[in-house]
Amino acid sequence: MPGSSSEREPLLNPRTSPEDASKLTEEERATRLEEKHMVQDLIDETFNRFKEVVKNGRSNAEKLNGGKGKTLTDKWADYADGRVFSGKQALELGFVDETGNFEVALKRAKALAGIKGNVNLIEYKQPFDLGSFFRLFGKTEAPTMKVDLGINIPKLQAGHLYYIFPGVLN
Repeated sequence: MPGSSSEREPLLNPRTSPEDASKLTEEERATRLEEKHMVQDLIDETFNRFKEVVKNGRSNAEKLNGGKGKTLTDKWADYADGRVFSGKQALELGFVDETGNFEVALKRAKALAGIKGNVNLIEYKQPFDLGSFFRLFGKTEAPTMKVDLGINIPKLQAGHLYYIFPGVLN
C-alpha cells in the first residue's frame, strides 16, 4: 500500500532550513522521523476508516433503496482520495444514487423517512448586519479575549505532537 510505514523515506519539515537540519542531533532526527511516522499512521488509519464508512454506507443505502440505488464501481477506492467530483462523475462511480436540485433532495428525504404529505421546512440563514457589510471593504481585526485560568499554559506550536496526560483532565 502506498504510504505504508514500510515504504516511507525520511522526510524533513519543509520549513526546516538545511542549516537548521544539519544542527539536529541523531536523536532529534530520529524523534522527528518517528513523529512523522506516527502522524502518517494516524492519517492512514483515518483514511482507511473513511473508505470503510463509504463502502458500508453505500451498501446500506442500496439495501434501504430496495436495490434501486447505484452500486459502487469496482474501482471506487481508487477515486476515494479526497478529490471533488461533479454530480455526473459521482453518479457514475456509485458514490450517490441520483443527482438533482434541492426539490429532488427534499422529495428523496421525505421518501426515505416515510413522510407523506407536506412538511414544515425550516431554513436557517445568517442575519445581515452592517458590520458584515463593511467587512467586505477592508480588513478587520478579529476580536480577541484573554482568559486567565490561573495556570501558565505553554504555547502550542504547529508541527509538534502533544500528549495530554489523562489525569490532567479529571
